[in-house]
Amino acid sequence: MPLRRPRIFKTTFSTSAKPAASNWRTQYEQAQLVSQVSSILLQRRNWAPLLRNLNLSPKLTPSLFRQVLRKTQADPQISLTFFNWAKTNLGFQPDLKTLCKLTRVLIESGLVRLARPILDSLVQTYPPTQIVDSLIQSCKGTDFQSPILSSVVECYCNKGFFLQALEVFGKTRDNGCVLSIRCCNSLLNVLQHENETRLAWCLFGSMLRNGVLANQFTWSIIARILCNDGKSEWIVRILDMGIYNPVIYNLIIDYCGKRGDFRAAFDYLNDMCNRKLNAGFSTYSSILDGASKYENVEVIEMAIGCMVDKGLLPKPLSPEYDLIIQKLADLGKNYAVDMFFKKARDERVELQGASYGYMLRAFSKEGRVKEAIRIYQVMLQNGIVVNDSCYNAFVSVLCKEDPSEEVSELLKDIIRRGFSPCASELSKYITSQCDKGRWEQAEELLNEILEKGLLPDFFCCCSLIEHYCSGRRIDSAIVLHNKMEKLGGTLDVTTYNILLNALFKEKRVEEAVRVFDYMRRQNLSSPQDKSHKSLALTTPITDQTPKQAHEALKMTISATARSSSRFFLLVILFSLITLFTTTTSESDSDRVAELLNLQSQSQSGIIHLTDRLISRFITSSKPPRSFSLLIFFDATQLHDKSELRLKELRAEFAVLAASYITNNKDTPSESKLFFCELEFQESQSTFAQFGVNSLPHIRLVGPIAQSLKDDSIQMDAGDFSRLAESMSEFIESKTQLVVGPIHRPPIVSKKQLMFMLAALLICSPFILKKILAGETLLHDSKIWLAGAVFVYFFSVSGAMHNIIRKMPMFLADRNDPSKLIFFYQGSGMQLGAEGFAVGFLYTIVGLLLAFVTHVLIRVKNRTAQRVIMIIALFVSFWAVRKVVFLDNWKTGYGIHAYWPSSWK
Repeated sequence: MPLRRPRIFKTTFSTSAKPAASNWRTQYEQAQLVSQVSSILLQRRNWAPLLRNLNLSPKLTPSLFRQVLRKTQADPQISLTFFNWAKTNLGFQPDLKTLCKLTRVLIESGLVRLARPILDSLVQTYPPTQIVDSLIQSCKGTDFQSPILSSVVECYCNKGFFLQALEVFGKTRDNGCVLSIRCCNSLLNVLQHENETRLAWCLFGSMLRNGVLANQFTWSIIARILCNDGKSEWIVRILDMGIYNPVIYNLIIDYCGKRGDFRAAFDYLNDMCNRKLNAGFSTYSSILDGASKYENVEVIEMAIGCMVDKGLLPKPLSPEYDLIIQKLADLGKNYAVDMFFKKARDERVELQGASYGYMLRAFSKEGRVKEAIRIYQVMLQNGIVVNDSCYNAFVSVLCKEDPSEEVSELLKDIIRRGFSPCASELSKYITSQCDKGRWEQAEELLNEILEKGLLPDFFCCCSLIEHYCSGRRIDSAIVLHNKMEKLGGTLDVTTYNILLNALFKEKRVEEAVRVFDYMRRQNLSSPQDKSHKSLALTTPITDQTPKQAHEALKMTISATARSSSRFFLLVILFSLITLFTTTTSESDSDRVAELLNLQSQSQSGIIHLTDRLISRFITSSKPPRSFSLLIFFDATQLHDKSELRLKELRAEFAVLAASYITNNKDTPSESKLFFCELEFQESQSTFAQFGVNSLPHIRLVGPIAQSLKDDSIQMDAGDFSRLAESMSEFIESKTQLVVGPIHRPPIVSKKQLMFMLAALLICSPFILKKILAGETLLHDSKIWLAGAVFVYFFSVSGAMHNIIRKMPMFLADRNDPSKLIFFYQGSGMQLGAEGFAVGFLYTIVGLLLAFVTHVLIRVKNRTAQRVIMIIALFVSFWAVRKVVFLDNWKTGYGIHAYWPSSWK
């Protein structure tokens, strides 16, 4: 009897063979695709159209990309270009393993600069432990583990994330990896700047235990740590170890100068010079600052004399007081600054406004409040205005002082003069006023802040509202709450309970309902009451229409306002009904669709935002969002101030927006970034929420941003110095999106170009006839002569300097506004009239020289030649003498004749 194949065997074979064959086929197709993509990348220059034909978007997984990377890693720049292209055009989302492998390939090839954006993406997305584990796995069997992990630590240090850098350091140490001395120095330097002394000493000890040899820069950082730790005398021990460094000497000399030990300071200075180490302005100014502190006239004169001899200070000093004061203020040598300021006032030398700003900031940072107030009062008397950073430092030190009438008046004066200080600093000062019972001064200062459009912290407002309620000043409490409501501010729940209870006692039902409704919109907890248990009995009211329920509830509240518990119960029920009748929030895709619609309606592609739209797209939407907003902050009333360049920057921002939209049309990146603008007069509360108090200002609100001020990224001045091009680099570095080429509108439109071509064709026969006949302006020697004289005058008058710096022709005299200043004494600035005067004198000399060498030699009468020559020499001597006199008057430097004592 023949054997039959068991049915179960047949079934098992048939069900297991199909997946195996399918898996094998998939692997084969992927291998073919990897080989095809790699060949195109390595062999073709214009590979993008060829890759689009392969329909890679659904197929390109992180695993497939890593296979392509393995085949193309011999040319890492091509691998990186393909990576960026895939992210932009295919929506490719790399995982941790892919980013680590690409980082390793780039660093192994020495392309550390190109690897930095990838590292930035890594550290912003993944925790340090995962990054280290993945990189160690990726570098297994290679010698590049140490430099790659060192680059990760440096990346964290550059961002100031020292805790994450320390975590990476500890993880690498546990794996037996020794990081580079440069990486360790970067981490040590960050800890020193953050004043994390204990962590810095632990790190230094770990470096020594792990065999990391300290270099000169390491010991410089250690010396600074000793200074921060108040152990400056220990720095001498570093010198005793045979480590000689200008930074270490400077710190020791500064320590001796602060103690008044000038003999030791000069001994170390001489030792420094004997070792051929450069003793610069900072070194000598430490001695000068200490001598000014102890009013040691002899040491002051000795230090100034040494600095003059070495060329660190000019002689005489008076014309350069501005430069000296600014350099000393930058170094924090405030006693020396005060000494030179007094010298300038005694000698009646008028200082520049910038010098007052330097002094105000320097005294404020050191906490010398009396000196800072004195400088500010001088500024008020002379009408001097400085930049915001100086006022910020001044306000910060004032807010740390004990509340007083003088400090309060100064703060109010600063606000009234148009400056917008930090609201949090002012809030702390107002709170301290409330704690000391200075209610009137606190109220006046808070009103100034609110009228300025600044949003204070809630705790100072809570103190005032509680004070109003306790004194039955309900109207004042409501007015303050209304002002905060306009700016989007809130109180804490305890203060709201006090306010609602006060409104109930006064039977002000409508205002209580409005306040409670605002609490609900701000997602604050409702007041607690035992009557909440009865909410279940009132649910049938929700069967009414929203309008009917709203009106019925108001009537019920008015009728039952005598009972506290029933009142709070019905107020809460009103809030719940409002919640039931509101629509649900729209999805992220709806917001993106609306942004695309607003973008299409704008001619430039820039979306005009308002407070309502900011709330809709950012503050009311929970992160993460799928899009980012790049916001240009504008103020129409400041467009006439040319130094701010708001019109120019707004035009460049529009060029950038149009270029991004054009380059990313019909790609996933089209909906990833939107360009927006905010106008100050329309959106003052939003300006306050962002903390914007100066223009120009551009901010990037990312997908995970919650706080407008803390989570958004400000574009520095350097990021729009080259206009649209540098803005594009900022976007690509912060969002990993590719803007593409900048498309600027042509200077001449197509119609104008066609008209010009037609006119040229019509005029060409006549132009050609003139050229052949030699009758054009280019054939006229007089035109060339006039052009040569103009170029000469343009160069010697410093006209290009005036154009670039936008220098005025003249200034109004501060002492007498009816007079004009055409010549400004001081080497730091040159007015336009000065340049024209010098250019005119130089041009006279040049024309006389040309006349003598080209015209006078043709005169046959020798007497006439001699007379004209004498006149030319006299006029030239007079002109040069005037230039020398002007230079000496401006700078204080003179020109002395030199006659050799003997001829050799």
